[in-house]
Amino acid sequence: MLDVALDHHRNGRLVQAQAGYAQILQFDEKNFDALHLLGVLAQQIGKPQGAVEFIGRAIAINRKEPFAHFNLANALVELGRTQEAVASYDRAIALQPNYVDALINRGDALRQLLRFDDALTNFDKAIKLSPDDARAHSNRSIALAFLGRNQEALEAGEKAIALRPDFPQAYVNRGNARHVQRDYAGARADFDQALALQPQYPAAYFNRGNVALEQNQLDDALANYDAALAIWPTYPEALAVRAQVLAALGRPAEALESDDRAIAANPAFAAAYSHRILMLQAQESTTGAALLNAAKAYGATFGRLALPPFRAARKPGQRLRIGFVSGDLRGRPVGHFIAPLFTHYDRTALEVFCYDTARRDDTLTETLRGQVDHWRCIAVMSDEAAAQMIRHDKIDVLIDLAGHTGDARLPLFAHRAAAVQVSWLGYWSTTGLPQMDHVLTDAITVPSGEEALFTENVVHLPQTRSCYAAPADAPAPAAPPSVATGTITFGSFNTLAKIGPDVVSLWAAVLNAVPGSRLLLKSNTLDAAEAREWILAAFAQAGIAADRLDLRAASPHAEMLAAYADVDIALDPFPLGGGLTSCEALWMGVPVVTLAGRLAGGRQTEGFLRTIGLPGLVAADRDAYVGIAVDLARNPERLAALHADLRPRMAASPLCDGPNFARAFETAMRGLCTPK
Repeated sequence: MLDVALDHHRNGRLVQAQAGYAQILQFDEKNFDALHLLGVLAQQIGKPQGAVEFIGRAIAINRKEPFAHFNLANALVELGRTQEAVASYDRAIALQPNYVDALINRGDALRQLLRFDDALTNFDKAIKLSPDDARAHSNRSIALAFLGRNQEALEAGEKAIALRPDFPQAYVNRGNARHVQRDYAGARADFDQALALQPQYPAAYFNRGNVALEQNQLDDALANYDAALAIWPTYPEALAVRAQVLAALGRPAEALESDDRAIAANPAFAAAYSHRILMLQAQESTTGAALLNAAKAYGATFGRLALPPFRAARKPGQRLRIGFVSGDLRGRPVGHFIAPLFTHYDRTALEVFCYDTARRDDTLTETLRGQVDHWRCIAVMSDEAAAQMIRHDKIDVLIDLAGHTGDARLPLFAHRAAAVQVSWLGYWSTTGLPQMDHVLTDAITVPSGEEALFTENVVHLPQTRSCYAAPADAPAPAAPPSVATGTITFGSFNTLAKIGPDVVSLWAAVLNAVPGSRLLLKSNTLDAAEAREWILAAFAQAGIAADRLDLRAASPHAEMLAAYADVDIALDPFPLGGGLTSCEALWMGVPVVTLAGRLAGGRQTEGFLRTIGLPGLVAADRDAYVGIAVDLARNPERLAALHADLRPRMAASPLCDGPNFARAFETAMRGLCTPK
């Protein structure tokens, strides 16, 4: 009976094979072969959970068959249970030390866990056992690329292709190695060759999409992710990155749906959970309770403590060691807002460590690196390895600057690398992570009475949660352009992810209330045809013709700041408001009208305005928002005065007082480390 079922299985008659194995189990429920093969079949038809269940039952009967542990590990990888998969590969290799496929797959699993050195060791062992295994050489190229050994990575990829010129995966892996080196043309050529060999290859489309995304070609990226998903509808990584593209194109509701699909496909996908939580905050209907529940669900999934609590021994008066974890220590909002602290902190009071989770340096990165005591790159380190490094550095307070935003490494904090762990700056709401002890904020962002919306203890800085350092390349503020043109121009330089239907409706009301006025939108995604079409269609539906819109794509930072000379009044989006964008508008002399936020993410601009003494630009409701904008538009003298006064007003306020902010931050750190 088993032979007949096997024959069906080998010849692709899977329904008949499944029936045959099931029939065997009716007579012998502990038949190892039938259980194991049912598991293999389940994985073949896209049911990895069933594979885990059947193969697990088989292993309970016979734990000494290496191929069963190997197949179980493969199913666990597909479910995102990668750490468990490594343990299963270990059992397979312990039973059969020369198991080349298990060594290669174990290396792949370790690569997914960012343990690139360990992955490389497995690929090298496989090659020693089987020198002509193209897959081992191909996967070795990826590990080498992430370790920065670029020439070796290319050589390994070329070796794999020389061994098997018809091996699509070798081209995909070499393409990824080229992508890491920013050889975009070479990477695209490799992905195209993989698709020429295997047209139904979702990973090739996915990686083509990644190259397009890095080059800000959002239409192309989305088309490639959709092509990958047409072949593999539950491709978790494609669904998750597609969600990011949809958000950037101004389609947050669709982004949320794509995140949900990614999580359903891989319940252990931390990045998809984080992006979903971010997208919830872009929905006008999201309540504080709903956001808290989503964050708690994240914490329940990823907040498992892997290491025991750790506390560094500090003598009274000894410098505190403060660690910052971020992937945005560059020309991004976090980089600009952290700069005043790094410039002015007291070196006798604090010893600062930066743990960089990205490898995208720029000129601001170089400046920040030169201002702090220690700089570590953990971009290609696993959470466990990074936590051990941080413990070795004896950090007193470990601060996360990302939360649920891009390049988040919140699972690292679940390993309790420091006794005191804090969320700050790059994120504003609760993380939901049980090991995150405090959130550093201010009384405007999180007013009294909203502490219950946080799983962390809420700590208020005395005046503002952030400090702004004006860029040296900022041109002087210009007079309102309406002085010369006679036409009021409203503007927003925020990402399209924040401009949903409700925002379009309110901004259309503003435009309609000021006859002849125009709206200038500038965003790094507006060079994408789909994004432009969406914006034009949305405003057309709200009664605003295309000739009243000025859509501009990304430009170098100094040019972007200079473009504020074309804006009379800036409009803040909601429910997620501007951060750095609002500070830059104000510094360029352009008043920003904002709607008082229901949640912390909608109060950043309100905080800036109240801190610089302009609470009158904060609207209590939508009617008031329109009223404030219209009053400014109809009062050219006040508008001109604001354009001239905003920069000196900001410079004299706590928002730009770096030394005072640094003292407040140091006091907060000492308070967090003082036994209660």
